[in-house]
Amino acid sequence: PRRGRFTEAFPGIRLRMLGSNDPADVFDPDIDICIRYGQGRWNDCWVREWAEIELFPVASPTLLNTRALRSVKDLVEHVILHADGGREWQTWWTAAGALELGRGPHHFMGDARLAMDAALAGNGVALGDNMTASRLMANGSLVAPFDLAVPAVDRFYVACRNEVKAAPIVGVFIDWLFAAREEEDARAEIQAAARRTLRRRGTKWAAAKNS
Repeated sequence: PRRGRFTEAFPGIRLRMLGSNDPADVFDPDIDICIRYGQGRWNDCWVREWAEIELFPVASPTLLNTRALRSVKDLVEHVILHADGGREWQTWWTAAGALELGRGPHHFMGDARLAMDAALAGNGVALGDNMTASRLMANGSLVAPFDLAVPAVDRFYVACRNEVKAAPIVGVFIDWLFAAREEEDARAEIQAAARRTLRRRGTKWAAAKNS
């Protein structure tokens, strides 16, 4: 979603983007920069953490209108959509104290984009995160039925070959990536502070009304 801002700032740079999380991509001579999801344990290359994420269940409003999801226990009545082999949902269920709920129907989608597409289509409940689901939640395409969010084990990293890092055009894109991330984090913090203020005001108003 940030690519348009990069093009406005650097109209002379053309981007070719490929969807892949293959570890070998970092060393492919035809690829300059990788945004990788993992634990950052890639040797013989330049690596820097780009973003940590939190995970929380998301579903389409259409699905929830036809099949209630009022409590964590209701998840057993829903198809669970995985973007990995099951580790991320296991992390969330552990935090929710509901490991026994992992026995229902499951689909394994292979990556977050496919899981989000399946959730948007009403095919089940996926684990969203503050990177992939925030805009879909903002426009009402997805909703988060629970307040519980857990830190993901993996994070996003920017990686490239050591010899490529010195190239000016590569440096420009990497610097922009981190600047865009910091700008978005600052905006999210302002929005969160505003929500906290509204909640406090609402509590004070309710207390005054009750008194």
